[in-house]
Amino acid sequence: MVTMKDIAKIVGCTEATVSRVLSKPEGESPISKPLQEKIRVVADRLGYQPNLMARGLATRKTDNIGVVLDCYEHLTHPVMMQTIAGITKAISTSNYSLSIFVLDQPGRKEKQLNLANLFARRQVDGLLIAAYDVDVLAIVELIKQKYPFVLVNMSVDGIDTNLVVNDSAAYSSAVVKYLYDLGHREIAFLPGPSKYGPNPKRKVITGIESAAAEYGIRLGPSRLVLTEYDRDAAYQAAKELLQSQNRPTAIFAGDDAMAVGVYHAAVDLGLQVPQDLSIVSGADSYLTKFAPVPITAIHARHLEIGYRAAELLQEVLNGKEGTERVVISHQLTERNSCTKIN
Repeated sequence: MVTMKDIAKIVGCTEATVSRVLSKPEGESPISKPLQEKIRVVADRLGYQPNLMARGLATRKTDNIGVVLDCYEHLTHPVMMQTIAGITKAISTSNYSLSIFVLDQPGRKEKQLNLANLFARRQVDGLLIAAYDVDVLAIVELIKQKYPFVLVNMSVDGIDTNLVVNDSAAYSSAVVKYLYDLGHREIAFLPGPSKYGPNPKRKVITGIESAAAEYGIRLGPSRLVLTEYDRDAAYQAAKELLQSQNRPTAIFAGDDAMAVGVYHAAVDLGLQVPQDLSIVSGADSYLTKFAPVPITAIHARHLEIGYRAAELLQEVLNGKEGTERVVISHQLTERNSCTKIN
């Protein structure tokens, strides 16, 4: 293995001088340019590879960014796949590598990942937190320790920090208006997991409730059903809704997999989409585009959310001060799953 000592011997300088040149980007070393160039030429010729671990010990940098999810299963979710693709694209031209961490730690002493420890153990330089189930106290600790992080498509009430989100209250309200304008009055909503639903400040539910009140749409327990982000759970919930006495003429599903579950529940009950049931998805992906009846969906631009979050974190790592809240706009993509009714 080629060492700095080998390079110094060939160039005719000290090992410390070689280190001062190779430990910095080209042009940033205080060493004279001719000597810098000579050192780099020799290093390239010999195939010198820096000891990244040793460099990290010296600079206290890991050149590693962590993405925090609730569980590994989320890696296969189409929305998260788009988000991570955006993150990867944003750091592709940087020196950073990417690591995935999950909060859920089954079988371990600490049931939830300690985010601050990732910094204390020097596993990461910064975090992109896309885990809805994160403990608020964990976020407070990161702020207290001045560890750099960005919240991705989530926020914590009462805490001012860097984040990149879509306006979920606005898009859920837009869905209610869209269906109302099509003539629907019996609308059911499957906004997502029950563990998030009881929080009155959860933005999607807030948007649904405010819009329903504005348009005079009945919104009782039988019309706002909380399930996991899961096709089978949505299928069962939709089946019950569609067999009720006053069955809904439209259903809004919180994400793409749920929307597909709603579609199959309708078909299995002998209903036609959109003639008997209109469906809108809260997430847009290949599942909605290539469903048997392509499903109208909210396009929340998750690729851009991931890209901008990683970009913002790199700005923070480069010394950006203050906090920034970035809101990525959405659009409603109309397909064949909705129709006007009288």
